[in-house]
Amino acid sequence: MRWWIAALALLLVARTATAQSIAIEVYIGDPAAGSARRLAPILNVLAERGLAVGADGVGLLIEDKLSLPGRTGPVDVRQLVKALDEGAELWRKGEFATAAKTLEPPVQTLRANPALIVRNISLRESLFQGLLHWTRSLSRVGNPHRAREVMADLIRRYPDRPITEHDYGPAAEMVYVDAIEGLGLGRLAIRVDDPEVDIYVDGRLYGTGGSTKSLLAGPHQVYVQKGTRIGRLHDVQVYANEIALLEVDWMLDACLYTSASGGVGLRYASRAERDEWMVKHILRLGELLSAPTVIAFQPGEIGGLPALLGTTYDVVAGKARRNGGVVVATDPAVDDLEGFAAYLVGDAPIPALHLLEPIPPEYRSGSVEQTRSRHAWVKWTTGGAAVALGGASVYLFSIDGKGTCGAAGGGLCRQYHEVTAGKWSTAAGALALAAVTVWLFVDDPWERAPTPEIGVAVIDSTTMVTIGGRF
Repeated sequence: MRWWIAALALLLVARTATAQSIAIEVYIGDPAAGSARRLAPILNVLAERGLAVGADGVGLLIEDKLSLPGRTGPVDVRQLVKALDEGAELWRKGEFATAAKTLEPPVQTLRANPALIVRNISLRESLFQGLLHWTRSLSRVGNPHRAREVMADLIRRYPDRPITEHDYGPAAEMVYVDAIEGLGLGRLAIRVDDPEVDIYVDGRLYGTGGSTKSLLAGPHQVYVQKGTRIGRLHDVQVYANEIALLEVDWMLDACLYTSASGGVGLRYASRAERDEWMVKHILRLGELLSAPTVIAFQPGEIGGLPALLGTTYDVVAGKARRNGGVVVATDPAVDDLEGFAAYLVGDAPIPALHLLEPIPPEYRSGSVEQTRSRHAWVKWTTGGAAVALGGASVYLFSIDGKGTCGAAGGGLCRQYHEVTAGKWSTAAGALALAAVTVWLFVDDPWERAPTPEIGVAVIDSTTMVTIGGRF
C-alpha cells in the first residue's frame, strides 16, 4: 500500500523540481527600438534567479512544448526559388554532393515557413522539386538513410504523387518504395476553438475549425491561419493504427511570438484585443509550460511619462501578485532596472520604483510610517534615560560633600562625592545616551528603508498609469 504513496510523492517532487517560471514581453504591434536594450539587465537578473527568459530560454520551451512561428522572418522568395533551381541544375550536371548542400537550406526554409506557401501556392511545387532532387542527390553520394528520411517527408507531404520509374528513373523509384514500405497509416484529429480558422497539414488545406484525417505515420506539420493573420506551426507525430489529437487555441496561436532576436511573448493587434486576452493568455501559457509564475513586461506610461511596466502572475492562484514600473523617459540606471526585476521576484522595492496594484501589504501606503512609529519608543526612551541620568549627574556635582544629602542620607553622599568616581561615570553615561538620542532623531535608521512612490494602476488613465504604448 505504501509503495504507490512513495511513487506519488516522488512524482510530485520531480514535477516541482522541473517546474520553471518564465518571463515574457507583451506589445501592441511591434516593439519600439531600444526595448531589448532596456530589458537586457532585467532579464539577466531573472535568469540568475532561475527563470527561463529570451529566445534561448522561454523561447525554446515554447517551441519544444507548444508550437513554432508560422513565419521565421523576412524571406527573399526569389533567392529561395533561385537556390532550388541551382540545386536541380547541379544534380542534372552530376555534381551530387554540391547539389545536396545547395538544396538543403532552401528546402528547410520552406518547411519552416508554411505561411509563405499559403500566400504563394506555387512554392508548394518548388518544395516538391527541392525534396525530390535533394533525395536523389543524397542517394547518389552514398547516404541512403538520409535519402530515405527525405523521401518519407516527400511522401507524407505529397501522398498523391508517387515516384515511378517512368517519371523519375529506377533509382528514385527504389528509394520511394523503400521509404513507403516502412510507413503505416494513422489518424490525426485537429480541434480549433474558432470555426473560421483554416487548417493546413503539410502545406495542404484540410478544412476549417476542425478535421480528422487519415495520414501516413510519422511527423507532420499542422499550420493554422485565419484570413491573412498568421498563426503557429505545430509538429505532430502520427502513429500507425492510432489517433493523434491536436487542440489549438487560435487566439493564443495568433498572439504568441518567438523570434531569433530574443523577443518572446505576446503581441496583440489592438488595445482592445490586448485588454480582452492578455491575462487569460499569460495564465494559459503558464499552465501549458508548467510554469508556476509568469512575469510579463509591457510598455506604458506613469504620470504621462513613458514607462516599463512589469507584473508577476501566480499561475496556480490565477492572479497577479506584484506589479510595478519604472519611468524610461531617459535611460534608467542599470541598478534601477535590476532592482525592478528583483522586486518582481520577491525582494524589497527600490526608491526609483513605482508600485502598482496589487501591492504586497508590507509596502502599501503608510506601511513605512507604521514601521517607523513602531520603533519610535526607542528614541524617546533613550532620550528620557539621558535626561534622567543627566539630572543625577548635575545633582552629584552640586552637593558639597558635607551631609547635604540630609539626615536620611547620613554620610553616604559625602562618601560618594569624595571617595568614588561615581559622579564622573554618571556624567559620562548621560553624555553617551544624549549622543545616541541625537543620532536616533537626526539619522533615524528606520527611515533608511526605501520609500517608493506608491501609484494606483488605472488602465488608460492619463493622470497616473497607462498600459500600452511604446518605450
